[in-house]
Amino acid sequence: DVFLNSTVLATSRNANGVRIVVKTPQGVKLILAKKLLVSIPPKLSNFRGFDLSTTEQGLFSQFSNGGYYTGLLRNTGIPDNILVNNIGADTPYNLPAVPGSYAFSPTLVPGLKDLKVGTPTAVSDAELKALVAAEIERLKTAGTITTATTPEFVAYNSHTPYELRVSADAIQAGFYKNLNALQGHKNTWWTGAAFDKHASGEIWAFTATLLPDIAA
Repeated sequence: DVFLNSTVLATSRNANGVRIVVKTPQGVKLILAKKLLVSIPPKLSNFRGFDLSTTEQGLFSQFSNGGYYTGLLRNTGIPDNILVNNIGADTPYNLPAVPGSYAFSPTLVPGLKDLKVGTPTAVSDAELKALVAAEIERLKTAGTITTATTPEFVAYNSHTPYELRVSADAIQAGFYKNLNALQGHKNTWWTGAAFDKHASGEIWAFTATLLPDIAA
């Protein structure tokens, strides 16, 4: 079964199995399972209702993250056949400085640009859209584009929290060794970008390595 638009209210995980109480549009449900696979970003804010152990809390509390946002824009003033890349003039490897857009890319639909934006920390939707509007205005001021009205978001999505990370000191102290040691703890296994990388193929491959232990 799949429960969409649902919220975990409580969990109980131990050597005997897993119990999860979930609030769904059809009411409160109790899920009984032998084991649990978690794929959400391991930030403490995502685990309200979970019976996190002291070890889990201690590890997850060390994560910080950036923001990643995507969208489709109308009224940018950028010609349909033009790709605008954000290139850092004085950054290592000319990487774009964040917060800022990575690129305004053409699409197959006239008048629409594909947008990808990165931020060093999470920002609100309003802050993100204001940032993009300011970038369009700078392009207009610089003469890069000659006509532009207020950009309109036709579609928008936040992929935040993105790129979970910890300090160099934490890594040196064995953070990832301790994180990987969580596999199987309290009959729970963990997958996702924080345990591998931001690439769906690699995440599926990583998850496949967990299946023998989960199915055992």
